[in-house]
Amino acid sequence: MGIINVVSNTELIEREEEAFRKASEDRQAQAHILGLAAYVRSCWNSAREAKAKIEEQMLRCLRAKLGKYDPAKLVQIEEYGQSPIYMMLIAEKCFHAESWIEDILNPTDDHPWGVDPTKVPELSPEQMQEVDEKFRSKVFGLAMEQIQESALAEFQASGVQPDMNALQQEVRTLAAELYEQNKGITEEYAAFAKSKAQAEAKKADAEIEAILADELEEAEWQEALAQALPDIVGSKAGFVKGPVLKRKKVMTWGKGPNGESVPVMEYKIVKEFTSPSPFDIYSAPDSSGIGDGYLCEVHRMTRKNLYNLIGVKGYDEQAIRSVLDDYGRGGLRDWLYLYNQQQREELEGRDTSRIGGPDTKIEAIQFWGSVQGKHLIEFGISADRVPDRQQEYDAEIWLIGNYVIKAELNADPLGKPPYFKASFREIKGSFWGLGLPEVLFDIQDVINSTARALLDNMALGSGVQVGVDVGAMPPGETITEMFPRKIWQFDLGKNPQGNRTPIWFFQPKILAGELMKVYKDFSEEADLKSGVPKYSYGAGGTGGALSTVGGMSMMMNAAARGIKKVIRNIDRGIIVGSVKRTWRWLMLYDQRPELRKGDIKLVAMGSNALMAREHQTVRRNEFLQTVMSAPVLSIIQETGLTEILRPMLRDLGYEVDKIIPSTFELSQKPVQEFLPPGGAQQLPQGTEVDAAGNPAGGQDQAMANPQGGM
Repeated sequence: MGIINVVSNTELIEREEEAFRKASEDRQAQAHILGLAAYVRSCWNSAREAKAKIEEQMLRCLRAKLGKYDPAKLVQIEEYGQSPIYMMLIAEKCFHAESWIEDILNPTDDHPWGVDPTKVPELSPEQMQEVDEKFRSKVFGLAMEQIQESALAEFQASGVQPDMNALQQEVRTLAAELYEQNKGITEEYAAFAKSKAQAEAKKADAEIEAILADELEEAEWQEALAQALPDIVGSKAGFVKGPVLKRKKVMTWGKGPNGESVPVMEYKIVKEFTSPSPFDIYSAPDSSGIGDGYLCEVHRMTRKNLYNLIGVKGYDEQAIRSVLDDYGRGGLRDWLYLYNQQQREELEGRDTSRIGGPDTKIEAIQFWGSVQGKHLIEFGISADRVPDRQQEYDAEIWLIGNYVIKAELNADPLGKPPYFKASFREIKGSFWGLGLPEVLFDIQDVINSTARALLDNMALGSGVQVGVDVGAMPPGETITEMFPRKIWQFDLGKNPQGNRTPIWFFQPKILAGELMKVYKDFSEEADLKSGVPKYSYGAGGTGGALSTVGGMSMMMNAAARGIKKVIRNIDRGIIVGSVKRTWRWLMLYDQRPELRKGDIKLVAMGSNALMAREHQTVRRNEFLQTVMSAPVLSIIQETGLTEILRPMLRDLGYEVDKIIPSTFELSQKPVQEFLPPGGAQQLPQGTEVDAAGNPAGGQDQAMANPQGGM
């Protein structure tokens, strides 16, 4: 009999895990995956080295916002014996600049983007023919009425039956004359048709805008933009990422045991916008913007986050399990070798003592750039999607250590990564711009130096200084103590000349006035350089132009020019691109018919339009007050007043067409007013009419146009 080998369940599980790990290692050790990992790491190392100086500047910006000195500078201050006071001018300017921009980007009843109203569309030849036919039918009916009335009068007078062929010819002749005499009415009909087409286009725009607004709200676009503002103002650049698909736990409504609605937690694939930190974004060394060269983002993931990627399309389960296994054995700690990581952690308020510990998050690189087709095919992407093995394809690759956990084609049809950025001040040809702190570094240094000197001077001058002739003091006298009614002992015998004072007092000069003037001068210079003056947020002086409402308005308009430039940077860099990318996603993957209506063109209006609208509303109100005065109102026509009121009601959210008629509706006149007097008011018996009361065609219509034209 043979011997049965008994193995415990624990050992079986360990063997299965070991076999799985071995298979994963064998797969990751294949040449094409090793080559892909090496390529991504090479790009990452270049980007990391190129960003080293940028990170130092970003750390300095962060310190300035937090009111902290650079460690080397703090040592110098303490060695000199000065107070380490930090006047947080940069923090003040950044806070109010962020608030100002956020007020503009978050209107109470609107959003900083929109669907541009479709311009008045040109009517197609078919539509123009339809307008012309309707007008010809109207003219033909009126001509027939006139001829019939004349023929009836002749028949009653003479009793002679009229010649029908002659009557038909007369109707055609008169209809042709009326048509030529009143061609202008055709143009009015066409203008009216255009206005109706424009109204339909605006309605379609409104439907699309509502759908897009709902998509952006669910994807938390506004929150991502708000999170990017502190980086836009206070660092080298701010970023918004999305829309990206994520597996997220959400609450939905389901059926309970008795059929009632109950909350249910489930995982769903949702679209999401986020705002990655500029510290985690690494661009190609020669990149000048998003999409110009490769781009890497550093992610820090918990084991749970990483495990949840198993089963998600595009991710390699074997590679993810190998990462978790390697991490569990103590590997993959700080494998990116990030510069200045500890300083960043300290400034952002995280515990640096646990870096590299057992609960350290797993670092991953998300790479966006071009990859040779053969690497993607060998990783498992279908050859149908990568027809040329030698061609470079835009791809998304995730790397942890030497493990490629994902390699997929970029889902964007234009091949651009889903990132959008803006800076407080853009630098042409540079990926990174300037933050507000960098604009004010010199002024902040001067103000800090002045404040330290002021404190030292005030401390020195706050009390009397004492001079002592130590030669006149007897042994054992304590000269470091002073108090009221103290008795001093002097040995004047040691002073044979008799002309020396053993103790004297003097007061150091206080220079607070001069130092405060320097402080205020540089503070005003900060107003000019930053574009965020004190009076824009309710502080500062009130003299000069600021003492009147009109002067304050002029000064605020002038100050707004600088912030408008920042808003335009955000418009071009973030708002326009992110909204358009969401629109492209909907056009590609959303099948709702409302999104596919004719020649609808989507554009982002941007927040500058909101600022212009705010100023325009003020101007309109002022103009309306002038118009409504008795002398002016008496000379304005009804159509002119309509043109003034329509945009104001539209801004207030009313459906204008239901309240105020269009200019055409007010000015149009019936066709009869253009015709000779005496026309009949009744159509001949037996004439078929359409819903509008016009002849419906047939033989009578053919009388006017037997060959298809008059």
